[in-house]
Amino acid sequence: MKKMAAILLAATLILSACGGGGSAATTAAPASTESTTAAETTAVEGSGQKTYTSGTYTASAQGNNGPVELSVTFSEDAITEITIGKHGETTGISDAAFEKIPAAIIKNQSLAVDAISGATYTSQAILDAVADCVAQAGGDAEALRAVAVKAEEEEENAVLADADTDVLVIGGGGAGLSAALSASQNGARVILVEKLSALGGNTFRCGGAFNTYDPEGQKDIPMTEALSSAVEKVLAHEDVSEEHAKLKAEVQAQWDEYKASGDTMLFDSPEWHALQSIDAGDYEGDVELVRTFTSNTLDMHRRFHRQSITPWAVWRLTATPKCLMPTAMSSPAFMRLVK
Repeated sequence: MKKMAAILLAATLILSACGGGGSAATTAAPASTESTTAAETTAVEGSGQKTYTSGTYTASAQGNNGPVELSVTFSEDAITEITIGKHGETTGISDAAFEKIPAAIIKNQSLAVDAISGATYTSQAILDAVADCVAQAGGDAEALRAVAVKAEEEEENAVLADADTDVLVIGGGGAGLSAALSASQNGARVILVEKLSALGGNTFRCGGAFNTYDPEGQKDIPMTEALSSAVEKVLAHEDVSEEHAKLKAEVQAQWDEYKASGDTMLFDSPEWHALQSIDAGDYEGDVELVRTFTSNTLDMHRRFHRQSITPWAVWRLTATPKCLMPTAMSSPAFMRLVK
């Protein structure tokens, strides 16, 4: 159980270039087509300009990962359908925006719809593209932006009213998930509360790069003189702790064996990955914790489809998955641990 927990933690915390906010780059999702119909279309009183040239118009606007294309169908006095076309937004993060924003526009006949928390740029792209279509249809987008949107009645959720727990964690981001996991591993009953539709916080947004040693993925990468010098430099660093000295000795033995073998392909191992990570962190990191991360990354990496080794990586151990690397801590396995 603890090994699985370590693997899950490693998958989240070793991810490279994880986004810190809405502007973070994420792996492009496959194009999809989604449609919101006029089943609940209601013309709002005083909704400004409602005269359109009926028909279907297309437009696109910049989302988080690129253009979001859509088409809008108009009757003479209303927006009747919005169909999402090709886009590169991240599956799981953008879903709520694609579902709720078009529906709210049609229901309220308004462009004053609130953005979806966590998918702000996707939401704005939908609103901007619809505004473009409104203009194409002869409507007044600015007038629609001034139309008040009727607030949805919030349902009171009393699911935790009578709950009994040892630890209540508010917020399911990286810190909250780590706290919940640690408390659960130490025998506590844990309840984790998150306001968004998905767990993970900033860890849910990944730039698409995942660091791990990978014999299969690295077998065709040559070991250059510059890379060899990098290994020698890190091995020559003075010992900063007993744990660091032990790790360095292990890598030194691996390096000596590698050179004696005459191999010309990339030298790598979980121990070298750990030593290199300690070096990159100015020798401030917990050696045993870093070891745990790097010894478990390959197992998690193999659970996902690889696309290629990222060419700009400092050491050629950074892979680019074809799909979004989901937050490991929000996986079913993690949730079973927390429960």
